[in-house]
Amino acid sequence: MPGQPPLLKFDDFRSELDKFLTRFGAGGSNENNGQNGNRYREDDDPYTGRRRGHSAIPSGNAAALHIARRLTFGATPALVAQISSKGIASWIDEQLNPSAIDDSAMDPILACFPGVAMSPQDVKTGTLKFRVTPNVAAATVARAVWSKRQLFELMVDHWTNQFNVNATINPVYMYKPSDDIAVIRANAMGTFSDLLMAVTKSPSMLTFLNNAQSRADGAHIPNENHARELMELHTVGVGQGYTESDVIKVAHILSGWTITKSGTFTFDSTRHDLGPASDGAPILGWSRNGRTGVAAGESFLNHLARHPNTAQRVAYKLCVRFIGDYIQPDDAIVATIASSYLTNDTALAPTLRTLFQSSDFKASAGLKARRPYEFIAGTLRAAGLSFDPSQAAAFQKLVTSQLNTLGQSLFSWTFPNGYADADFRWITAGSILDRWNFARKVSTNGFTVSMFDINQILGYPAPRKVGDIISTLANAVLSEPLDPAVFQYILNATGLDADMRWQPWYDARPLLAYILQSPQNQIR
Repeated sequence: MPGQPPLLKFDDFRSELDKFLTRFGAGGSNENNGQNGNRYREDDDPYTGRRRGHSAIPSGNAAALHIARRLTFGATPALVAQISSKGIASWIDEQLNPSAIDDSAMDPILACFPGVAMSPQDVKTGTLKFRVTPNVAAATVARAVWSKRQLFELMVDHWTNQFNVNATINPVYMYKPSDDIAVIRANAMGTFSDLLMAVTKSPSMLTFLNNAQSRADGAHIPNENHARELMELHTVGVGQGYTESDVIKVAHILSGWTITKSGTFTFDSTRHDLGPASDGAPILGWSRNGRTGVAAGESFLNHLARHPNTAQRVAYKLCVRFIGDYIQPDDAIVATIASSYLTNDTALAPTLRTLFQSSDFKASAGLKARRPYEFIAGTLRAAGLSFDPSQAAAFQKLVTSQLNTLGQSLFSWTFPNGYADADFRWITAGSILDRWNFARKVSTNGFTVSMFDINQILGYPAPRKVGDIISTLANAVLSEPLDPAVFQYILNATGLDADMRWQPWYDARPLLAYILQSPQNQIR
């Protein structure tokens, strides 16, 4: 067997790829999928309604595998066994309380990526400059691969996209480390009201949406970007009960919300003026009641967080994230999650628990494809990489390069709406070929870093037959048996027979590459 595997023979694998594209993709089209620099619309999926949840809900090991796939960045046999042993409900409860999970093993890993905990002032005056964002991105991938707080990391990713800022531009990049730690991570599993407040005051958001420079005093007209996205993307949704006049009023209410020279939030009363908001007329049911300055803005944010339309939008996006993009805004499950959100005063843990206990979630096994970030992290988890501090720089370079190749460079989406959470935007014939190339790199040379050992996956002693080698590798990296059709495609691609004796000089890495290229490694 050759040591450097080709891609699976396209003709042999085409039928399996076609089935996968039909199930999740856009028939090979890259149009408007979040990779072409265009701001997409969230309601333009031509495949909406193309599938529903399963009629039968998985049980036993299959149920544990669904939890491991959907609530982490990638299942492993050890994780599936842990979930089965603890019980699904108990394991979920643990993940919903991330602060109680000992994740200290991540500390020395994170220390290998300079700048991830820097203050804006330190970034501004230091030597890293724009390099700090790739380091935060690499640390984020490392957390996805090796952290025990897997659900927490998924929620960090979720909110990072809902409250997107492009951290590759100046001066937003200076605020990204503190934004990641003090805004998103500090509130990812708390309450949405606290998260919204922190995001709206975040120097990165104030800068990205031009509010830091906005002023309403004198003849100045305040910038409307922050006010518009606050309602359109961050809370109630487009056209959900507010007018253009309301946008202008909110822009005045947020005037004076700016940043100190050291990069922290402050309110500058000399830039603040209520303007048309002085009339006291309600905005989305909120009344100013004489408030001004920071107090007016904070009161409005607290109202927005608890608005029924915000509850519906938060619930819908969580359902799409954890169930599938076939969920519609008016589905019953969305109303159920929105009700839980309001009942629990925007607390996220009980809201998520309600979602994970639902039949809709349980019936969605295998019906959601991985985005590139999830695919890369999941593939590295499946390959059993062990972090090597001496290879941290290479790891950073490689993961950021591969994320860029697959179209999801972390923290660099240009527009405020974040990367799309829709399968068809990511699953195309071209993107699958890029994923196959990535799987080949991981399998052949351990991602070119010394963190990978094929023998650890095979075990000692290795199985004696080719078919058993393939099955062992598949169970190790997929946490379930390989699809029989894919099993046969791999034999055809390598010219081997399942009953052939495995020879000591054979190289198992090409077989692992084929398994990581399989459709089973593309779903979550």
